[in-house]
Amino acid sequence: MVSVLSGIALLTVSSMSLPSVFWMVSVLSGIALLTVSSMSLPSVFWMVSVLSGIALLTLATFTPAVVPHEYLGPIGWLTRYLVNEWPAILNILMVFTIASHTVEACCAVNTAKNKSIENPARRKWLISVFVFGYFSYRHLLAYKPNKSK
Repeated sequence: MVSVLSGIALLTVSSMSLPSVFWMVSVLSGIALLTVSSMSLPSVFWMVSVLSGIALLTLATFTPAVVPHEYLGPIGWLTRYLVNEWPAILNILMVFTIASHTVEACCAVNTAKNKSIENPARRKWLISVFVFGYFSYRHLLAYKPNKSK
């Protein structure tokens, strides 16, 4: 199915505007990600939570002036306190987040390999676990491959 969708994308890209091409590629990438039977993403709640947390941590670490602390409630108070009083803690959290997601992604590749998941799906697991961490990795751990005889 992925090769057919890629062929359709190649045929239609020449007659489309640039924003349409980006939209189509992202839609086709999402379809390709969801068509692999061994691949499942975390719930939308966890995807939004993890991406928001990583974005907030990145902004607070590298460009703290652009973080809208007053609109974030208790989390805004905490980030303002950490930015003003403990910037080293933010740096440590950033390094720890990158390191832990990298280790989880490497473990996910190894787990996918042990479960006999093919290479294209293995790469998707790598990306998913690197971005979403444990909330994606637990789906891989729960995946039971079909036993062919």
